[in-house]
Amino acid sequence: MERHWKTILVCCIGSILEWYDFALFGLMAPVFTRIFFHAENEKSLLLVFATFASGFLMRPLGAIFFGSKGDKQGRKSALSSTIIWMAISTTLIGCAPTYHQLGILAPIWLVVLRLLQGFSASGEYPNAITLMSEVSPPTKRGFFASFSVMGVVGGILLGSLSITLTNYFITHAEFEAWGWRIPFIASIPLGCLGYYLRYKLPESSFFEQLARNNNLSPSPIMHAISLNKRAFFETFSIYLLATVAFYTVFIYFSGYLAHVKEISLEKLSLINSINMGIMIFFVPIFGYLSDIFSRKAILLIGALCILIFTYPLAMIYQLFFYHKCFSRYYLRFSQAPCP
Repeated sequence: MERHWKTILVCCIGSILEWYDFALFGLMAPVFTRIFFHAENEKSLLLVFATFASGFLMRPLGAIFFGSKGDKQGRKSALSSTIIWMAISTTLIGCAPTYHQLGILAPIWLVVLRLLQGFSASGEYPNAITLMSEVSPPTKRGFFASFSVMGVVGGILLGSLSITLTNYFITHAEFEAWGWRIPFIASIPLGCLGYYLRYKLPESSFFEQLARNNNLSPSPIMHAISLNKRAFFETFSIYLLATVAFYTVFIYFSGYLAHVKEISLEKLSLINSINMGIMIFFVPIFGYLSDIFSRKAILLIGALCILIFTYPLAMIYQLFFYHKCFSRYYLRFSQAPCP
């Protein structure tokens, strides 16, 4: 049992470090509109969102590549590779020239690095959650597997905190001039730490047994889909709902608050830190409840909550929007037209 806990904790720490790298881009979206796209209008924000989304274009390819690598060579091998590629791509973003330095080639270079980030991240989550499921007891699989989600949320939380701390020690002008690079370049020591931890990580006994018995499939992706077509598409659809809801709050609302409410990046990162802190608290609780009741019951509750609370949340943001317009008109705070 001690070996299982060590594997899960090391894997979770590695996920935190890797998703820290992946999340920084989304957290920096309001700043990147000026640094890499030389504008502050809605069009530039859409371009930043499109650049962020470009990373997801590589997710299927990366999932197939690293998923197959994990099924053939072991989860440890795949997880060690993904964290290195993620650290390299993130560091290069921190060293990337701005629009003023390289012109239109700057956002193009940014897209290339974002594609590489997406390719790396796609191999992290499936291999991490598979490894945690393989080393966990059958009666506690939901609880132990939830640590992979905690790693994702913890990485975003670490990214938010790094931006908050950087803004605390330097001025806003310094942050936009050079300070935004600090969290990205910090991925070098974090990536090395993650690689070291995963290099020492033991392989799951389940995979080792398959390897000893020569039961490893030469085409694991096609083999899995051919045997579980319905389950494959059902799982894809279920996870799609959670992903859309998560990135709507994590990315879209941050851009909305930055461009409509004109909230500073320091405050936005603090808001994200609070949100992620709340989420990371509830993830293992629902993982534990899924072991007691059922995965289906927890999934249905989650889907129902998204259905019920999405519209009221959007209305709250809309009320804030109208309140700002009213305040500008009544108090004559600004002569600029309402956004």
